[in-house]
Amino acid sequence: MYGSSAVPKGLKARLGRNCQEADWESVTRDEVSRYLFLLPAKSADRILFTFQMNSSTELALAVMLGKRVDASLARNVLGEDRASRLAQGGWNPRETLGEVMNVQHELLRDLYEVSTPKLERIRDSVLYLGGAMGVKISGAGMGGSLVALVSDREAGERAVKEAIEAGAANAWLVREDSGCWFRGA
Repeated sequence: MYGSSAVPKGLKARLGRNCQEADWESVTRDEVSRYLFLLPAKSADRILFTFQMNSSTELALAVMLGKRVDASLARNVLGEDRASRLAQGGWNPRETLGEVMNVQHELLRDLYEVSTPKLERIRDSVLYLGGAMGVKISGAGMGGSLVALVSDREAGERAVKEAIEAGAANAWLVREDSGCWFRGA
């Protein structure tokens, strides 16, 4: 992208010649998206992933810190349907974090290609049959682990049961530690 005459000089200057030189705080996804066609598809996907994962993390942090949800950021991260549903429910912190987890999983699966059919089958079972609010791949490399956010112990027990029935080798129900949860819960 840097060598293309199609990219404005100001954007090139902010992007730098490599990721360490980029002024990421001044570059937006929309601004860069117009030029991603100049890159190989996999590189373009990784750039989109980075912007979208960063935005979703910003939303999650705001929720965990008990801040008011920025509806524009939420629509950008979650999409109109998810954001509208959550807004109608008053931006319940756990439900909002669950949807952020779902979006982050979808980004990892679709733009970084780090899931497997077996993990997707387990995830779908935990999410749709087990009643989890959010389920996301976790771990290094191809992960091999999923983390689910549930509303209570009963939902957690259902999620564990569904994970095992869908083919998970193991599943554990854990409770958040007082130092791990967010303000305003």
